[in-house]
Amino acid sequence: MNKDEIYCLFKEIGLQKNIIEHVELVADISKEISELIILNNHILDINLVISGALLHDIGRSKTHGIKHAIIGVKILQDRGCKDLALMSIIERHIGAGITKEEALKLGLPIKDYTPITLEEKIVSAADNLTFGAKRITLKERLDYFNQKGLMEAAKKIAILHKELSLLTNIDLDDILCKVK
Repeated sequence: MNKDEIYCLFKEIGLQKNIIEHVELVADISKEISELIILNNHILDINLVISGALLHDIGRSKTHGIKHAIIGVKILQDRGCKDLALMSIIERHIGAGITKEEALKLGLPIKDYTPITLEEKIVSAADNLTFGAKRITLKERLDYFNQKGLMEAAKKIAILHKELSLLTNIDLDDILCKVK
């Protein structure tokens, strides 16, 4: 999907302004991470990353619970989307992934929601560096998860952050982003 189609979808489903501001920030961070990874001679689809980042929270038009990722995919499917890579970004962006066992406990369809592709990992990591439309550090994200008793999720987030920091040759916390 291109940006015009994405923004038309936002309007159609009534995506709230604060969510749009959040996904725009995630898209900005995702783009910066992608550009650095490409500079280090890794191949990825930057247009897919940006589209996935913009669409990762469309399910929040219906719920702010963990099922927003599943609902987001359904919204795209209901509109005839057949882009499996794009839908996988949406489905796998939560935290730094959810295992089959965790999905069962959370009441999600039983499958592995762990980001696999570089594009999925970038959007997930960028999302973890935001709180609403504000840029946060890895430490702030980990503190938030640890305070909620989600230590395993915090570990996954830290591992993903480190993996992408190595691919960019810079700690993701040092990437400066501006809120639009």
